[in-house]
Amino acid sequence: MSVMVGAATTRVQAKREAITKPLRVPDVERHGGVDREQLIKLQQEDPRILALVDAGRTSRRGGKVVSLEKVRGIVYRRCEDLGRYVDVKQVVLPKPLREYVMSVAHDSITGAHLGISRTQDKVLSNFY
Repeated sequence: MSVMVGAATTRVQAKREAITKPLRVPDVERHGGVDREQLIKLQQEDPRILALVDAGRTSRRGGKVVSLEKVRGIVYRRCEDLGRYVDVKQVVLPKPLREYVMSVAHDSITGAHLGISRTQDKVLSNFY
């Protein structure tokens, strides 16, 4: 590159000189996801999930009804907002999957990290 005083740098020159950073993607080798049977097994092995299921209680707060339900072996948390007529079902995540789900939500190409609150909201829309 030659140095010229008072000369403008064109977009093409700037692009040639730019250092590109490699794209960060989650380590798929570390955890390739789970199928239905593996999820059911992991949920059954998690003592906190077992305690929640055994308690089997439904709570009502501020116009919301929160309960746990099993659908085809998978434990879901169901939250019904009676005021807004919204019904949300969240897969109850066993501990071994929590870090993986957060890393995918934060680091993946579609993750588009927009801050802590939005990342948590995105995860909580599907998982508990």
